[in-house]
Amino acid sequence: AAAARRAPAGFPRGIAIARRRFENWAQAIEVDAVWTCAPRTPEEVVAVVNWAREHRYRVRALGRAHTWSPLALASTPARSPRVLLVDTTRHLTRMHVARAGPAAIVTQTGATMNEVLARLEAAGLGLTAYPAPGDLTVGGVLAIDGHGTAIPARGEERARGQSFGSLSNQVLSLTAVVWSERR
Repeated sequence: AAAARRAPAGFPRGIAIARRRFENWAQAIEVDAVWTCAPRTPEEVVAVVNWAREHRYRVRALGRAHTWSPLALASTPARSPRVLLVDTTRHLTRMHVARAGPAAIVTQTGATMNEVLARLEAAGLGLTAYPAPGDLTVGGVLAIDGHGTAIPARGEERARGQSFGSLSNQVLSLTAVVWSERR
């Protein structure tokens, strides 16, 4: 039991990690003892991903697990999978409204849609449509290409500053951790 609580060999120091039970929102996928870490910064995410690659772990982002899909983990594996879940909801939630040029919200992937909508409202802004409020994270919505129904009605014109479409087509820029064999 003590060995199960210790970080795996060589795991980056100072980043919280523990074996946790994964259960998706639909309760259709349940997996015990999955290594789950909570990096505080984008730099720590890179350190975790580099560690995982060296130790042959797959990395999956963990938001609110509001899914039916086995994209992160398959249901009931025979043994603990070599998957490292990166919990984005504990620390990677910072956001601010930028006013230089067109108004935009800059947010990390662990922020929930409710938090984003509240921040926008406080700034006198909003989204024409969004996939769902509540427990969905920004990262989760973008990962599944979540969308709303913000298409114009016949003859409808956009108000000044308004844009139709899904959350994913409102993204102005994105920073991601990716792997390239060449680099």
